[in-house]
Amino acid sequence: MFTFGHSSGEIGAAHFRGKVFSNINTNGAMIAVGLGAEAAQTYLGGYEGRIVLACHNAPVMIIARTVKTGGKAYHSFHMKPAADIYNDLMHEASSHLKNCPRKSIAAFMVSPVTNTALDSARPLDADYRCANLVSPVKFRQAVQTIGSCPVFKYVDLIVVEIRPLSALKGPVKQMCREHKFDKMSCLPTIKRGGNSASQLFNLAGQLFLNNFSLDYERVTAIEETSPPDKIQIGKGKLLVDLPIYQWNYVKELWAEPRRSKEQRAPQNLRHNVLGSHMPGGSKNEPTWRNRLRQIDLPWLKHHSLGGEAVFPAARYFGMATEAVTQMKETSSSPVEIRGYTLHEVITKAALVIPDDTDGIETLQSAAKRPHRLLPAMTQRATRKAWNQALKDVGFDYGPSF
Repeated sequence: MFTFGHSSGEIGAAHFRGKVFSNINTNGAMIAVGLGAEAAQTYLGGYEGRIVLACHNAPVMIIARTVKTGGKAYHSFHMKPAADIYNDLMHEASSHLKNCPRKSIAAFMVSPVTNTALDSARPLDADYRCANLVSPVKFRQAVQTIGSCPVFKYVDLIVVEIRPLSALKGPVKQMCREHKFDKMSCLPTIKRGGNSASQLFNLAGQLFLNNFSLDYERVTAIEETSPPDKIQIGKGKLLVDLPIYQWNYVKELWAEPRRSKEQRAPQNLRHNVLGSHMPGGSKNEPTWRNRLRQIDLPWLKHHSLGGEAVFPAARYFGMATEAVTQMKETSSSPVEIRGYTLHEVITKAALVIPDDTDGIETLQSAAKRPHRLLPAMTQRATRKAWNQALKDVGFDYGPSF
């Protein structure tokens, strides 16, 4: 875990800070500029001692800046009088805190003042905090130092911005693009104009999704203040008997048969003529099942032989080509099909479709060729002669054919 700050956000003694700054009588201002420090420096020639760079936020953003700051130019020489008073107050406070127990924090702090890692065992002294007031904020450099750590080449780095509005997400994104920090992202705590509680819950949820360990009982607890100004924490109860750990998807524990998987998520929709692929069968010899009914396919009535609806021979060809297409599309090495050529097709019997609600069930299977191909015929028939021959034996085609 790393920590780094921006501006006086590092300073914990907030009321000392307010007391000191109220005594500053200088007339200063600050302005936000959409430039990097190097580019902004080229415009400051001849203004030494009057304009200084206050915050190095991002490659194309510094703060020099015109923002409502009560006439005070922070992180500049204007803060020198306040720094002297602040130094005395910090030394006075430190003398009272020498005997107070310190809580050990397992976190590394990178200073935006010095751009170096600070010793976690050593408290920040008054000199450092005073330097924070008069020195430029090297936020960009601190983020770059943390992001360049070798460990973040392999694990995600989540930057949590702890402040009442999200202002540093943009600068962090700029640095991620410039330095190719692919595993770095920034999460805000509270955004302007939103519900604070919902946003903090959203932050906890985002950290949970990124596998961070949180005190979830404290996150979901209800805090109430009761006299005399004591905070009581009410914790909820587990309502459902579900695991209280993050899901681990590395090893799949659910064993589902192929038949169930193919039936639950078929790769092809049902075809009107071929039907649906039967799940669980051989991949080398797949089977399709269908139920042909005149009520579902009205054009069957137009293909009549002796007053009965006979399944057209051309539809057999369509069923075969559709079956081959589905097999190739779902195979481990799909190929592009540009067309089909049919040779020596024999129709052994007519398929009569009854005019009732049951229809007729069909099963079509793909299999290897059981015998060698027959030799090619030596004669060709014209379309007109073929149609006349069919008419002579009783085929009576309707307008659809």
